Amino acid sequence: RRAAPCTAAMEPLEPLRGGDLAMEVRAQPSDASLAVAAQDSSTTPMSPGAKVQRKVRHAMRSISMESSRYTSSDTRPWLSEDGTVKWSPWRIRLAKTVSSQRFEVVMGVVILFNLWLIMYEADLGARCFPKWADDLQDCPHDPKKVKWLDWTNFSLLLLYSAEAVAHLYVSRAKYFRNKWNILDFLVVFTGWLSVAIGSNFGLAWLRIFRIVRLSRAFRIVLSIRELYFLLTGLLSSFKAIFWGTLLLGLMLALWSIVLVEFVHPVNVALAYDDCERCSRGFETVSDSMLTLFQTVIAGDSWGVIAVPVIEQSPATAFVLVAIVLSVSLGMMNLILAVIVESAAEARESDLDQKSKDKIKEQQSTKLDLLKLCAEMDKDLSGTLTQQELIDAWLENAAFRRVMTLLDVTEKELGELFQVLDADRSGEVDYKEFVDQLYDLKNNDVRVMLALTRLSVLEFKREMQHRLDAGLQDLKQRADEQAFAMERNSRLIESVVWKVCGHGDLPGRAGAPGAAEQASPASPAPGPLP
Repeated sequence: RRAAPCTAAMEPLEPLRGGDLAMEVRAQPSDASLAVAAQDSSTTPMSPGAKVQRKVRHAMRSISMESSRYTSSDTRPWLSEDGTVKWSPWRIRLAKTVSSQRFEVVMGVVILFNLWLIMYEADLGARCFPKWADDLQDCPHDPKKVKWLDWTNFSLLLLYSAEAVAHLYVSRAKYFRNKWNILDFLVVFTGWLSVAIGSNFGLAWLRIFRIVRLSRAFRIVLSIRELYFLLTGLLSSFKAIFWGTLLLGLMLALWSIVLVEFVHPVNVALAYDDCERCSRGFETVSDSMLTLFQTVIAGDSWGVIAVPVIEQSPATAFVLVAIVLSVSLGMMNLILAVIVESAAEARESDLDQKSKDKIKEQQSTKLDLLKLCAEMDKDLSGTLTQQELIDAWLENAAFRRVMTLLDVTEKELGELFQVLDADRSGEVDYKEFVDQLYDLKNNDVRVMLALTRLSVLEFKREMQHRLDAGLQDLKQRADEQAFAMERNSRLIESVVWKVCGHGDLPGRAGAPGAAEQASPASPAPGPLP
């Protein structure tokens, strides 16, 4: 089995030291290294510790292969469906490099540096106003006149171009199926277009597309679980924000009409010493909407206009207070509730993230259970027996905690071992132990009941099939036995009849040749003895 090709094999681990098993899934070695390892293992006798190491490595490889079922099929695109390598070694090495997390972190740092550079250019260009607003070419602070900025931007453009070419070489025809690749291509294309013809045809505005590349920094955000939830929640709430904004604008427009009709006559007669706009704050519907947005939504100096108006005409308090209650306390909180609900729904419906969390939790749990196997295997046989389970209950606190979570007591360890020992071999392999115990720990009761019901139905169908087959076979044998008994009975009767000297049986007197063989002087047949 070790000599068989395996595309999900792992690199050799260090020898196990007692119960210390800080294990992780490693990268895949080449087929040549697997063949050498198989040859060595077949010619060199293995020590008990090496056997345990082999068991652990095999179990970890199985866990890694099972976890890959929940991931996409493009995790190893250089392999065909039958497991053969279809890419060149350089293409595989380049694919592993550009798709690694380390490469993404490095590019993220470069993008953050580019962000700082763009901010510095924006601050530098702002110094040209207002003195050189009419003639920006004479501005000494023009970023285009700073040589080191041009060389740095050009170097970054070369780096982005090299990355885009690397992805294009790896992905080939599938390059434009990835939205991040399309974004990188547009950034690189507009960057070279700005360098080539921007200064000659006034296309310097294309440099603004450099800001688009900063969106790649979201890749770093996606690797952090909490930031990923915040980002997906924000993106999913845009629809709620849009419709909430429309509804809020409609409500402000309705209240603005009321303010122009009833509050403006009172407000225009007031004198404001420190506020030039206050007296015309409700002069038109658009002015009223701007005033409401400033005072109610933004919360900027509501009492500067409202308090003098209420003191001048107390009846206007009903309108102004009703606006605060309906807009600030009512509509704003309602929009906030819808946004939060949209973000929560987006999180619940994020199947990709759920799949990643499931893979991570599955691998972590199974590796923890795998540690228990090595700690409980005292004889270093690579398998666990019922006695070792009982000893682990008395000596291993981690094993007792797992059993407590499963509601298994010390007296029920025998029944548990029978459940874990699915093949009834008297011992449990590491992989068998991890799989069975993981299923007991994580499967829902309703799922287990459904699976048990399915197993019972399958067992019932199998037993019915075997019973029908057995009855059919029994009936066939009974018919054969009856036929044989009848044949033997006639044979015995014929033999007895001849022994007594009576010739053939009377029933065969009419057979061909019977009359010639019979003697005329023969006496009449008598009774059989």
